[in-house]
Amino acid sequence: MNRHRDCFNQVLRLEKFRIITNKEISRITGFTESKLSRFLSGKQDLNTGEFFYLLESMPEDFQKSFWLRFYPQFTLQDLIADMDAIALANLISSISAQLPIKLAESEGSKKIEEELLSV
Repeated sequence: MNRHRDCFNQVLRLEKFRIITNKEISRITGFTESKLSRFLSGKQDLNTGEFFYLLESMPEDFQKSFWLRFYPQFTLQDLIADMDAIALANLISSISAQLPIKLAESEGSKKIEEELLSV
């Protein structure tokens, strides 16, 4: 099963992560560039511990992008169902902080804002 490698490579190809080089990943993880290259090309797999170490060595937003690709079937409702009250309160706070920003960025934000206010 190569899904983990495929998802990892997909995230590496995203524009914001193209600046991360194999040399830098090797420096951070201690893996040789050759070992990393063989993993990324599918010639050799990493053991579970090595892969999780590699993933944990990457920036947090990289890790988030990886997990969203690896588990695309999870919905926000699934995640909310597993949250305790504090985690849910933090989520609501984050959403309320981002909503004005997202409304300002989106086209038709006046219509969306009016619909929200009418609820």
